[in-house]
Amino acid sequence: MAKDQQDRELWEQQPGESGTLFAHFVFYRDMRYPKVTRQVKDEDGKIKKTTTETVMDGTVPYEKRSLRKTAEALGMNKRTIANQSAKWDWVRRCEAYDAHVDRMNREANEAAIRKMKQDHALLAQQMIRKATRRLLTMPDDEISAAELARIVDVGVKVERLSRGESTENQAVTHTGEVEVKRDAPLDLSGLSNEELDQFERLLEKISGASGG
Repeated sequence: MAKDQQDRELWEQQPGESGTLFAHFVFYRDMRYPKVTRQVKDEDGKIKKTTTETVMDGTVPYEKRSLRKTAEALGMNKRTIANQSAKWDWVRRCEAYDAHVDRMNREANEAAIRKMKQDHALLAQQMIRKATRRLLTMPDDEISAAELARIVDVGVKVERLSRGESTENQAVTHTGEVEVKRDAPLDLSGLSNEELDQFERLLEKISGASGG
């Protein structure tokens, strides 16, 4: 991160910068990030309260900073504001602040994507396990090889995609019989004994349904 000699971030108050001068900089710095008014309504649709939020994630277009608008809003002479900007290096400090905000937004987005993938992987695992339990209780004559292929294929693809893996490494096809193709050996080390038993029983049903 960009910091000065006393280990302060450039967008923070600097040594020798008075509270008033820093407030002027903050007004200019935050001008880029739009403020949005939101209404909170009750069950009857009546407005309970109105809040104003600063949007910094880019979902609302950023605004352009302006020394002129800063001077007008603060009731000051533009030349005075321009002198303060030059003396206290407002442009460079704002660039450092924008990079900081961008980094926070990127990290938050990446964390949200990781959480989404974890949720999808969990959902896929639950789907596969529930389908497995259901298949184990179904009479053999109610299970078609095509249905088994579709259920397994969808579950495997969802889980692999959610983990960022290619769906081409392992595929389930049906050409009159069930065939599982994979580029690498199937790793079952993560399954419990109960899950291994269920997996073995499922394979037996697949074999029986396909006429094996």
